[in-house]
Amino acid sequence: MSPRSIALYLGAGRQLVEHLAAHDGPTDPAELERSHVEAFLADYATTHKPATVSIVFRALQQFGTWLADEEDLDRSPLTAHRSTG
Repeated sequence: MSPRSIALYLGAGRQLVEHLAAHDGPTDPAELERSHVEAFLADYATTHKPATVSIVFRALQQFGTWLADEEDLDRSPLTAHRSTG
């Protein structure tokens, strides 16, 4: 992975964490929901161009996959919950 990609993923993750902290979001990665990310992106979109929001979203998807692997989560926090039954 390129240093530029790593910087992009880390930057997107940092911005998400800052948003969560400012809006009483979860601090435990296991409690992070897609709705938290959607709220962050909606807020981010008020000050950034759609193309930039798209790049940040894609970076957060990669970050979520990494987080699921590293934190041994059942799923990426960016995956919508599916009910069974």
